[in-house]
Amino acid sequence: MYVTAEEDAALQARAVVAGDITVPRLLFESAMNAQVRTDAEWKSAVAELMQVRADLGGMARNLNQLARFANTEGQFPAQVEEFRVQFAALVPQISAACRAVAGK
Repeated sequence: MYVTAEEDAALQARAVVAGDITVPRLLFESAMNAQVRTDAEWKSAVAELMQVRADLGGMARNLNQLARFANTEGQFPAQVEEFRVQFAALVPQISAACRAVAGK
């Protein structure tokens, strides 16, 4: 296999970071790794995780508003149950996104 000088330097650096192994060993272990992913697969997994993060951020803002209302009015608003249902639905999405990033 032929590589450019830049590619060789990058492979040498990765081999050192991977535990000071040889480049052939690095290439072998990389090829045999069960978690080999394409860039598209990584991008998809990260996009899913970022969407879940955005959803969770929105829910945190909603929770803050509900807490402010409860503190001001001395009672929980009716939307608390709706919020609980939304959060319960988000938990499996968080788990799925984490599994996708972890390769499981």
